[in-house]
Amino acid sequence: MNTTTKAERDQLNTERRAREREASRKCCAERFGLKIEEVIDHHSGSCYDKVWVTTKAAAEKVCGVVKEDTVNGGWYDGMPLGGIVKDGQIYEVMC
Repeated sequence: MNTTTKAERDQLNTERRAREREASRKCCAERFGLKIEEVIDHHSGSCYDKVWVTTKAAAEKVCGVVKEDTVNGGWYDGMPLGGIVKDGQIYEVMC
């Protein structure tokens, strides 16, 4: 029988998600040669990934790594990767 309360389970899930997000940011930073502080978030999809970074220089580094790659499947199949979208102070890169 499970003796943890819903609040305790919610707290454990919040902590687990935070650890997973931090690990994803670290992996992304290593892949693109960035400082972990420059990586805000990373989303890994089946056809392409997206990374959100803090500076234009970081976004351009990501583009440099993926400049020869294209989307693999889905609606955007064959589209070149590396597109940058600026949203306020955040840069989103399709990678």
